[in-house]
Amino acid sequence: QYLKITIEEVDSAINAMSNFTSLYRTNYYSGDGEDLLLIDTIKNKKSISEEQIINKIILKEAINQLDKKEREIIELRYYKEATQQEMANKFQISQPVMSRIEKRILNKLKMIILGKKIEEKKTHNIRENNEIICITTGEMFKSPKEASIKIGRNVASLHYHLRGATKFCGKLPDGTKLKWMYCEDYLELKKEIS
Repeated sequence: QYLKITIEEVDSAINAMSNFTSLYRTNYYSGDGEDLLLIDTIKNKKSISEEQIINKIILKEAINQLDKKEREIIELRYYKEATQQEMANKFQISQPVMSRIEKRILNKLKMIILGKKIEEKKTHNIRENNEIICITTGEMFKSPKEASIKIGRNVASLHYHLRGATKFCGKLPDGTKLKWMYCEDYLELKKEIS
């Protein structure tokens, strides 16, 4: 009565106080003195992950491979946030034409990022008959085609993976994702690690 609050409000306040924890509470005991605190597990929204930094570098390098007009269009659209209509007006073309140009440039960027140079598209050397190994299972195959049949994927998706365009290709029945390498690259990597 003195505080002019109800019993329910007092009870709620007491419960609220009992459900807190210190940010400096040990969240994981490592046994070697390098315990992980709760505060260390909270992500800083302002911090940029290593993967984000790498992606920005890759994107910048890809944009630098575009010609001057293409770079200008990407800068206007994605860095200065111009609409397609505003860009169409600037370049004195229709909005649908601007849309097609933008799509073509984005496809070109995608091809650059995936490691495919447009000029070399027809002559790209795919290591068709090289042995490959499934890093996940340790199983070896005489060719990407043989492995693709085993995992039920098309050989092109396996080639994309082997060139580093995807992180995984195929799954085991239990859902485990499969990673692949050319055997010669795998053996070379093992030598470097040893």
